[in-house]
Amino acid sequence: MGSAVKQYLTLTVTYSLAVFYSTFAIFGMFMAFLSHCSKFFKVKKREPPACLSDDSLLGITHHYAEVNDISMHYVCAGDSSKPLMLCVHGFPEFWYSYRHQIQEFSSDYWVVSIDMRGYGDSDKPKGKENYHVDVLVEDIKQLIPKLGRSKVDVLVAHDWGGAVCWRFVGEHPELVGRYIVMNIPHPAAFVKTIYSSFQQFRMSWYIFFFQLPYLPELFCSLNDFKMFNVMLQGDKKQWKEVSDEEVEAFKYTFSKSGFTGPINYYRAVSFGDPPVSDKKKSKISVPVFMIWGTADVALSVKGAELSQKYCQEFKLQLLEDVPHFLQNSHPKLVNHYMREYLNNVTH
Repeated sequence: MGSAVKQYLTLTVTYSLAVFYSTFAIFGMFMAFLSHCSKFFKVKKREPPACLSDDSLLGITHHYAEVNDISMHYVCAGDSSKPLMLCVHGFPEFWYSYRHQIQEFSSDYWVVSIDMRGYGDSDKPKGKENYHVDVLVEDIKQLIPKLGRSKVDVLVAHDWGGAVCWRFVGEHPELVGRYIVMNIPHPAAFVKTIYSSFQQFRMSWYIFFFQLPYLPELFCSLNDFKMFNVMLQGDKKQWKEVSDEEVEAFKYTFSKSGFTGPINYYRAVSFGDPPVSDKKKSKISVPVFMIWGTADVALSVKGAELSQKYCQEFKLQLLEDVPHFLQNSHPKLVNHYMREYLNNVTH
């Protein structure tokens, strides 16, 4: 089959699925509108909550680095002479998702947590081409020397940040000591899972929905960013570790930055391309520790287990009944296993 025909078929299937899933999203939005019509489109004007406006609460300082034609915002804590722990967030988050890890590990590491491009106080270039994974990998690569380092001692990533960092450690293993990844499988494992598992295909509906213009941004901001309450606290506030003020930190940040940049990560996905870069098709040589919440509604455990196939040294820690945003909802548990792993490999 010619490449042009293959590309045409891939685009046809992708946008057909996008339209298909959007009908369910629109129906759900309509039903929610009938139930909450008075506040359905309402977004409150916000001031920064204390947890964001008082840096002393986390012991952080704010900085900017010019990387890959953008200004990247990051926070850091701890002694800059100590080993570097670099934290890379997912969708839809920002540096604050790692607040608990910043507090826990800044005594032993120089902890740096970034706003990826399109997020928070980092630049938000227009056009989905500026959010392709190759561009995002280059952001991380250029940031390291700007931090005054030749490599990252411990790279920590979650969700989309993990997808980028899987590619990064595959292409630049010499720049990473160890990789701790949360709730995102190796790209090849994800592709294999989505093609072989109807469960994962069904769970991945949002990837196709996010290909559409405008509607995903509206969907994410409805009912005063209600999705952050559900995402971080659960439907019935069952995850007590996340306070209402912490949820406000996310709502405040995204009320300023919007969702177009973050959603462009999905729009920039090249469907039909191989999941692993041609630059590095061998197994990941960097030691990998994966922490996985089994109550993830977007990613199945099968992808986590299959990731071992693509790594030379791999350890998986399953957290039963823990959701996708685990470093927020279950920070003590996540920190416990991170510390246990790091202590075992450094002593």
